[in-house]
Amino acid sequence: MTEDEFNSVLLHELKTDLLYKQDESELLAAVTEEQTESYVKEHGALFEFVAVPYEEKEAYEDYQKRLEDGETLEDIAKEIYKDSDLQNQGFGSSYTSYSESALYFDTDTSLTTAFWDAVTEAEYNENVSFYDEASQFYILFKKVEFSMDWPGIDLYESKINSYIASETFTQIMNEWAADIELSNEDTFRESVNIKERFA
Repeated sequence: MTEDEFNSVLLHELKTDLLYKQDESELLAAVTEEQTESYVKEHGALFEFVAVPYEEKEAYEDYQKRLEDGETLEDIAKEIYKDSDLQNQGFGSSYTSYSESALYFDTDTSLTTAFWDAVTEAEYNENVSFYDEASQFYILFKKVEFSMDWPGIDLYESKINSYIASETFTQIMNEWAADIELSNEDTFRESVNIKERFA
C-alpha cells in the first residue's frame, strides 16, 4: 500500500466517523426495547457461575458435591461474593448486589474462547462443570434465559444501544454503497452497449 492509498483509507474512516457522530443521537433514539432484547440474545449470554483457581481443586470438587446434593449454584456464588478471604485467594462468582447472574457478550475479551463456546453451547438451566485450561480456573456455571426484566439491564443498555446504532449505521452505509455500485455498473453496461451498437 502506498502512502497516498493509506491516507485515502484514513480519510475515508474519518469521514465515516463524522457521518456517524452526526446521526448518532437519532440512531440511538430509534433503538427499541425489542431490538435491545434481540441483540442480547444473539450476541450475549446470561449465566450464573463460580470460578475456582486451579490450585483449589478440592474446593471445586466440594462445590460439585454440594450441587449434586441439591444446593443451588446461586447459594454457592453468594457465599463467595460475601467471603473476602475466598476472593483474595482468587475465587470469583457472578453474584452481585443487584443479580445472581452476569451478562457477557461475544466481544468481551475477559472470557476465553473455549469458555465462551461452552456457555453458548450449554442448555439453559443446567449446571455445567468446565475446566478452563487457558485461564486455569475450574468453573461451574448455569446459563439462564435473558429478558428485559433482568435487574442489571440498566447497567448495559447504553452500551448495547450503541452497538445497535453502530450496526444500523453500517447497514445504511452498505446500502448506499450497493446503490452506488449498481449505478456505476448500469452506466458501464450502457457505455458498453453503445460501443457495441456503433462498432
